[in-house]
Amino acid sequence: MLQKIKKNWLYVSFFSVYFLVGINIYKDYGISYDEIYARTIGQVNAVYMIGLFDKDFSEKLRTENSIPKLHEFPDKDHGATFDIVTLIPEIVFQIHDKQQIYYMRHLLNFLFYFISAIFVFLVSNNVLKNKNWALFSVLLFVLMPKFFAESFYNSKDITFLSAFIIAAYYCNKLITKQNLSTILIASFAIAFASTIRLMGFVLPAITACFMMLESFINHRENIKRTFFWIILFWFSTFCFLYLMWPLIWENTFDNLTMTFLNMSKYPWNHHVYYLGKLTLATQLPSHYLIVLFLVSTPIPYIIIFLLGIAILTYKCFQNPKRIFEKKHISLLFYFSLFAIPLLYIIESNAVVYSGWRHVYFIYFGFMIITTYSAIQIKEMVTKKFNSKGLIACYIIAIFMFGSIAESLVKMHPFQNVYFNCLVPKNGPFEYDYWATSYANGLRYVLRNNPAKTIKIYFYGSHFAQYILTKSERNRIVMVENFEKADFYFSNYLVGRNYYIPHNDYKKYYELIIDGNQILCVFKNTKRNISNAISQENSK
Repeated sequence: MLQKIKKNWLYVSFFSVYFLVGINIYKDYGISYDEIYARTIGQVNAVYMIGLFDKDFSEKLRTENSIPKLHEFPDKDHGATFDIVTLIPEIVFQIHDKQQIYYMRHLLNFLFYFISAIFVFLVSNNVLKNKNWALFSVLLFVLMPKFFAESFYNSKDITFLSAFIIAAYYCNKLITKQNLSTILIASFAIAFASTIRLMGFVLPAITACFMMLESFINHRENIKRTFFWIILFWFSTFCFLYLMWPLIWENTFDNLTMTFLNMSKYPWNHHVYYLGKLTLATQLPSHYLIVLFLVSTPIPYIIIFLLGIAILTYKCFQNPKRIFEKKHISLLFYFSLFAIPLLYIIESNAVVYSGWRHVYFIYFGFMIITTYSAIQIKEMVTKKFNSKGLIACYIIAIFMFGSIAESLVKMHPFQNVYFNCLVPKNGPFEYDYWATSYANGLRYVLRNNPAKTIKIYFYGSHFAQYILTKSERNRIVMVENFEKADFYFSNYLVGRNYYIPHNDYKKYYELIIDGNQILCVFKNTKRNISNAISQENSK
């Protein structure tokens, strides 16, 4: 064991440092819009499951905690496996304070993301047969600005990305080696991912296609056996899905149909601020996802990826047989996990909003192809310029990852509002749509106002105070009308040129990250509180 650690000291050191960073900063982040609902989804499903064994105790829990019944719950079609898992420490350790509950959830979110980073390393090393390049893939993963922040509080899209990566690792194993144990592990992983987001179902479909392709190329006499493994694979996936998803324990077919229909046309009839205009989510143009992906991903990542696609295409045309090599089949598999879901969502005109968070999982395939591209670029440069070319590649890589890491430090803890240089400051997009900045605004207001109670009106999330201490929360009174508030909070969700809500209000506090306004607190001047205007700036 010690010998292995010594041999892999670089990789062990990297993951150790990343782990230590995560467990030391998870308390720095505010609460996102969805965290309260995610916890409620877990509670609703957990109480339903308990009711199957002890109906009276289940009813007692539901009544005492004001938990809705599963089949009456508006978000009943949302999978709940991860949300149920995150309830376990809360129950086991008897955590009741809201701040401690959400700190714990942030830590669990990060730990799952950390585990998936290890799987990124395993996948990349398995495909590219080089641990240094596997580490390159991990850097693309952990130094993705939006993901870095959201890995602590986005328990839907980021946890789905994490689960998707783990499931894809076992699916790729299944493509080349079909046996019962691999099928069961892959099926379990897919079911777990699919009960976070149903898009996990792209995995069994794409995996089956590649199983047939690999069998046809290398083992033509075993095609019938491969077909048998595929049927068993699909069946076991459905069985695990059924076990993990309480909603489909009753009226299985009807509830599954309802869930799939909602997924394709999710009934979210709110506005999205896109290219300087407020547009209904149901009427966003087909280029919305592509544009948001391009402007919120570091430019070097995109350039390397596009070069990789060009190089791979050229090599395939130059020698078509190369596409059927084992390594290239794996690359095509991961590219399919990027391209097919993206094309499907665009073509089906599915409702998406809040950036491209609903398709974060496509970034996994993007990473693998980007790493392959980097290898090809390095080989071409070193072939032409020898050692000088190699040194240049190392310098560029260090500069690329170093500059992104520097941005993460400067923007902390708001890496989620990152946009690359294609977007001007205060650009025509939504920034802090999670409203995690509200916690900073609350702390500032409480720190600078001695009043025992302060009336607050939020535009959007009413739950930001849950990440504060109990004594801080006790000083906050939420009001439903901004005219009765001492302070009005806005995260500019409805547009960059947000107006002052009333003539009696003045700008009191503003949070600026990387030159972008992400939060503004307005003060009611009729209240007897200091009128000082403050601005917090992080460039």
